Amino acid sequence: MVLGPLVVKFDWVYLQEVWSRWQSLNVGVLALISSVLVFKATKHHSEQERQRRFKAARAMLPDALSELTTYLKHAAKSLDQLWDDFEYSAVSSDSEFEIIYPKLPVKARETIKECISQANDDVGDYLARILANLQVFDTRLSEMCEECKGKARKSPHGQEVKVAMILAAKSHALVSNIFEFSRGITKFSAIELELHHYMSSYALLELEVGTGLDKYSDLTAMTVKSIGSKEGVFSL
Repeated sequence: MVLGPLVVKFDWVYLQEVWSRWQSLNVGVLALISSVLVFKATKHHSEQERQRRFKAARAMLPDALSELTTYLKHAAKSLDQLWDDFEYSAVSSDSEFEIIYPKLPVKARETIKECISQANDDVGDYLARILANLQVFDTRLSEMCEECKGKARKSPHGQEVKVAMILAAKSHALVSNIFEFSRGITKFSAIELELHHYMSSYALLELEVGTGLDKYSDLTAMTVKSIGSKEGVFSL
């Protein structure tokens, strides 16, 4: 109703009469258009600000991922000791005994949380998956090592140790996949983990798994069963 009357009848008086009758509607339409434009401008500004914050957070991500890789390598040594204790029970129950284990790095965990809060959905979901697997693994590792020390020590069950090994390999593979993205070398690409990802991580963690190196009985077969699991700790 702003320019339409000019098409119907090119008359200034007629135009003013129409504008007067439809003033409220015209004001409302203009206000709506103005609100939409302001909303789009605000959304664009917010998105640019989010991207700047994410770039700042991502700058710290390579160090965090390196710290997590180191943590997993130390954790793998603890898992190997837990397996030896389960398999051989070489230490008597009344002796002082302790398996040293690493703690999940707090700084690395906080860096990942910050990246999750600023990242887009795909990257945020992937980083959240890494964090969830690491937290479950860290809890299981610490519980087994704490139970396996002191005079009232309790040797771990082999199945529990193998579950923790699979979680360690899974976390390692997920972390390795996002390294180049964290450095800005490649675009982000999530992966569906396959057996070769686990086997590569086992090797890098110096766990003796694979052809002729199956120190941990049936771990390869158990790993295959865990892939694509829809429930339990392997579904994360």
